[in-house]
Amino acid sequence: TLSGSIAGTGDGAITGLGAYEPGTAENTETTVTGAALLAGLATGFWSSRDELKKIWKINAIFEPNMDNQTRTERYAQWQRAVERAGKWVE
Repeated sequence: TLSGSIAGTGDGAITGLGAYEPGTAENTETTVTGAALLAGLATGFWSSRDELKKIWKINAIFEPNMDNQTRTERYAQWQRAVERAGKWVE
């Protein structure tokens, strides 16, 4: 889960978008759950996104708390890392 992790706080802080930890203690398989819910919506099993909102649970919400200068610097570092990783070939 994202709770208390760098993934939960770091990515949201760098993008400025925030993040949330979906799921419950009984269901941590959120990728499969999300795919199933969207498939049910697409096939008419559920009639609206509002129905899905009643089913979907959120454990924690992570709000960005990084100042703009730091966010800009870290985002630039992240972009450089992604560029370098893309050139990594064995």
